[in-house]
Amino acid sequence: MCQTGAVVNSIERRPAERRRERQRQHIVDSALTLFESHGFDDTSVDQIADASDVSPRTFFRYFPSKQDVVLDTVVDAVAKLADRLLERPDDEPIPDALCEAAAGVVADITEVERVERALAVMVTTPVLLAGFMERTSAEEILVDPIRRRWPHLGDLEASVAATMGAALLRHPLLHIGRCRDEATDPVDLLRRRFAISRRLWSDG
Repeated sequence: MCQTGAVVNSIERRPAERRRERQRQHIVDSALTLFESHGFDDTSVDQIADASDVSPRTFFRYFPSKQDVVLDTVVDAVAKLADRLLERPDDEPIPDALCEAAAGVVADITEVERVERALAVMVTTPVLLAGFMERTSAEEILVDPIRRRWPHLGDLEASVAATMGAALLRHPLLHIGRCRDEATDPVDLLRRRFAISRRLWSDG
């Protein structure tokens, strides 16, 4: 009886969760349109709420601040790096696994216009760039999955691997934001940077 009730409650929650996610994405899209037309600094939460047909109070139920509209959109995509890393083959060398995991995340992002728009707003706004660097630090996004993926690594080794992975990912993402209309493939850019880094380390 209890199990049946739990299943019913779960099913009942799903439409509400979908509605909440649609509302969240509507707020993001409305905010990005305002940021693109008026600039991030000259756009207020009240304006975002009005454009989204919600009250400011409702806006704050979804996002603590207007910065989080952009940063959550980007960081949610970047956070998939951990899942990608855990999916890599067991016998793959650590540098190659980091590179391919990061390449998979970048490829996914280029298929989502909302994330590309958020990146474009972010790279022209110093406070957002600072928040991005803080929230995508190696410690934040990679140390724990690296320790799970390679439990034999010591703390220093895991930290170095995490720093490498975060650095691999950041530059192509910033490139997407700055050069959305350019033909350069950000995944190819990531792999070329990785190959150069590996060659420099080998030559050293």
